[in-house]
Amino acid sequence: MDIEKRHRGDEATTIRCFARHLQDLGVVILPEVLPEDSLVEQIIRRYTTHLLTERAVAQVTVDYYVPFARRFVDQRFGNRPLCLRALRESDVTEGARIF
Repeated sequence: MDIEKRHRGDEATTIRCFARHLQDLGVVILPEVLPEDSLVEQIIRRYTTHLLTERAVAQVTVDYYVPFARRFVDQRFGNRPLCLRALRESDVTEGARIF
C-alpha cells in the first residue's frame, strides 16, 4: 500500500516536471489565469450593460457615465466592503451633487 502511494506521488512529480519542461521549451503554452473580477468591477460591468441594452445609450455616453459611477463607489465605500443595500437615496443625491 505504501509503495502504491509513493509511486503515485512520484508519477505526479514526474508529470509536473515534464509539463514544466515542455512549457520551458515552448511546446506547451499554459493559458493565462486572469484574476477574478472584484465586486466593484462586476457591478460596473452590469451598469455598463444596463446603459447599453436597457437604456440604449451610445457608447460615448457610457464612457462618460462609468467614471462617475466608479468615483461614486470609491467615495461612498472607500476600502470598506461594498454593500449596495447600505446605499440610501441621500447617498445617491449627494454623489450626484458632488460629481
